[in-house]
Amino acid sequence: MGEPSSTRVLWLTPDAGPPEVLQGSIAVLSGFGAPEETSDLVSRLTGAGMPWVAACGGSPLAWLRSGASGVLGPLGRRDELEDAALLLLERMRAAEEISPLTGLPGNSAIRRALEETVLAAGHPAAYIDITDFKPFNDCYGFAAGDTAIRLLASCLTDRLVGCFVGHIGGDDFLCAGPGQALEAGLSSAAAAFRSAVPMLYGDADRAAGGIEALDRWGRYRFFGFLDICISIVTPGGCATVEELAARAGREKKRRRGDPVLSRVSDVLPGRPEESVGALEAALGEGRLTLADAKAVLEAAGVTGDGRMRRPLASFLSCNAPPGLRKSAALSLGALGDPASADALTAALSDASPHVRTRAVEAVAVSGLPGASGAARAAMGDRSSWVRRAALRSLGSAGGEEALDALLGSARDGCGGRSTRDLLEERMAALDGLASLASPLAGPALLEMAEDPCYRPREELWRAIARCGTDECAVALAAEASHAGEAASALPFLRPDPLGEKARGKVEQVSLDLAASGGNCAIPALICLASSSAPASHAVREGLLTLLRTCGGRTFSFLLTALEKRQVAIPASLVECVSARVRRDPDLVEREALLAFIRHAAGSGIPPGAFLGLLRHPRREVSVAAARAVLSALEAALGGPEGSR
Repeated sequence: MGEPSSTRVLWLTPDAGPPEVLQGSIAVLSGFGAPEETSDLVSRLTGAGMPWVAACGGSPLAWLRSGASGVLGPLGRRDELEDAALLLLERMRAAEEISPLTGLPGNSAIRRALEETVLAAGHPAAYIDITDFKPFNDCYGFAAGDTAIRLLASCLTDRLVGCFVGHIGGDDFLCAGPGQALEAGLSSAAAAFRSAVPMLYGDADRAAGGIEALDRWGRYRFFGFLDICISIVTPGGCATVEELAARAGREKKRRRGDPVLSRVSDVLPGRPEESVGALEAALGEGRLTLADAKAVLEAAGVTGDGRMRRPLASFLSCNAPPGLRKSAALSLGALGDPASADALTAALSDASPHVRTRAVEAVAVSGLPGASGAARAAMGDRSSWVRRAALRSLGSAGGEEALDALLGSARDGCGGRSTRDLLEERMAALDGLASLASPLAGPALLEMAEDPCYRPREELWRAIARCGTDECAVALAAEASHAGEAASALPFLRPDPLGEKARGKVEQVSLDLAASGGNCAIPALICLASSSAPASHAVREGLLTLLRTCGGRTFSFLLTALEKRQVAIPASLVECVSARVRRDPDLVEREALLAFIRHAAGSGIPPGAFLGLLRHPRREVSVAAARAVLSALEAALGGPEGSR
C-alpha cells in the first residue's frame, strides 16, 4: 500500500503495492522502471484528480507524456523529493490562478498579499479599476476591452517595482507595498495609462474626446476617454481581509461621488454608548454646529441604526439643547424599538413644547403599543403646537375610537383661544381624518362642506376624498368642477373601489379639468392614473385628444395615465407628437419624451411612425426611436424566427 509520509504527499513504490485509499495533495511515484508499470495506478490518480510526479528511472519525456506533472531525480533523499513535490504543487496552483489575460496573480495570491503585506506589515493597498469601462466595452467590443485591461496591467507592472500587483478580475486590480513606492508608482502608472488610452479609440471618437453611449440607467450621454480610479486603504482598524475590502469599496464610492451608506455608530469614534460624549465634544470644540449634530441624530433614525438607541435615549433625557432632544425623539420613533417606549413617554412631559411636539409625532410613527392613548392624552396639552401634533398622530395611530375626537376637533378646534390656533387645529384634525380614512366620517364631513363659511376648505375636501364612499366621491367631483380647493383633493381619491356611476362621474370631471389646461389639470390626471382598471372608451378618447395639445409637466402626468390605464398610442399620434417636438424641441421634457417612445413601441404601431423621432436633434431621442423601430419591425415580421 502507499506510504503517506505527510498529510500532503502520498509516497508510492512498487514494493508497497497499490494503495486502498488515495490520501494527499500530490503523489510521488518512486522506484518504477517505466510508465507502463504504473498505468493502473496513474488511471486511479487521474480519476481522483490528484497530481503526481515521477522520481524514477527511464525517459523523463515518457513520464511526462504519461501524465506526470514533473520528473524528479530518482537518487535524491526521500524528504528532499517530497519537499520538491510540494514546491512544484505550490507553483502549479499559483500558475492555475494566473490571469490568462494579464499574466498577473489571482485571488489566492492577492489574499496572501493583503494578509502579509498590509495587515501584518502595515503597508497600504490600492484597489484600481477603469472608470466607465462598460460603455467602452459595449461600444468597441470585448477585444478592445481586453486590450484596455492589458494596457492597465502593463502600466502597473512596469511602474510599481517592488510592489505586489494582482488581477482581481475584469477591470479590477490590487496593488500593495511600501507607501512612498506605491503612491509614486501609481501616479506614474496613471499618467502612462492616460497617455496611451486615446489610441484605443477610432479616429472620430479620438477627435471628439470620447464616445456617446448608454449609461447604467439607460440614458444616452457622452463618456470621455477611459481613466482609472485608485482607492488607497491603510490597515488601521482592520483585522481581516474582508474589512479591508469593505473599506476599499466605501473609498471607491466616495472618490466617484456615489453615496456611501453607513451607520452613524460606525462613523462616531468609540463605542455607541460613547456617542453622546463624542457629539458634545465636537459641538463644544466647534467642529460641528447644532444643525450638524441634529442631522447626525436624525440620520440614525433614517438609516435604522439600532445601535444608536441608547445614545438617542440619553440625548432625550439629558440637558442637551431642545433642538437635539427633538431630533433624538424623532429618530427613536423611526427606530420603532419597544425598548424606546419609556424614553418617548417621558419626553411627552418635557419642559419644551417643541420637544413634546416631536415626541408625540415619534410615538405615532413608532408603531409601539399605546400610541393612540398617548396621542389622546396629548390633546389636552397646554401648547397648541403639541395639540396639533396629537391630532395628526391620532389619525396615523388608527382605531375607530379616534373618530369622535377628530370630528369634534375638526368642528371646534382643540382648545385654541385665538382664531389662528382654531384654524390650525381644525387643519390638523382634518389631516388626522385623512390618515384615518374612515367611511364613517363621510356624513359629518359633508355636512361641514355645506357650510360656505367653514375653513380650511382644501384640507376638508382632502379628508372627504379619503373616506372612499360613493357619496363623498360624487360630492367631491361636483365641487371640483368649479372650485380649486376640491380639485386639489382629487389625487387623494381612489376610483377603483367606487361604484360604476360614481367612478364615471369622477372620471368625466377629471377629463374636463385635464382638458382645461389650468392649475387643476395635473391633480385631475393623477386621479385618472390612480385607477388600475382599463380605460373606458370615454377616458381613452379624452386622454388621446389631450395628447395632441399638451406639453411641459402635463405631458409627463398624461403619459403616466396612459400607461396605468393601458391606453395604446396610435401611429397618427406618434407622428403628431413627433411633429410638435420637431417644431419645439423644449415642448416635452427629455425623460418624458423617452418614456413616450418606450410606451409607443409597445402599442403595435408600424416602424414608419417613428421616422420623425429618428431625426430628432438629441442623440438619446433618436437612439430610443431606433430601438422602437426595431421592436416594431420584429412584431411586423412575426418575431425573430419570422425575420430569418
